[in-house]
Amino acid sequence: MQAICSELTVVPYLTGGVNISAFCPSTSLLSRWKDDEMAMELPFDLFLNTVEGVMATIDGTDIKKRKREIKNRFDEKGKSLNLNLNGPY
Repeated sequence: MQAICSELTVVPYLTGGVNISAFCPSTSLLSRWKDDEMAMELPFDLFLNTVEGVMATIDGTDIKKRKREIKNRFDEKGKSLNLNLNGPY
């Protein structure tokens, strides 16, 4: 069984903003969410910019080994990702 708190999806729908939830007790119980799990909901028009922003931080924040792992996962899916493996970090 799966469940998600209604406020998690309603708030972004009504406000156009992002919402983060640590899950309500009944949702956690029904879905067996772990105590350290959270959820984030955002409107679709913010999704692509958010993904692009996260992707843009890889070169400056991840070590070479991690960059290689990320690039390999992209390659396995037939997707391209331009990373500087010898970059600044």
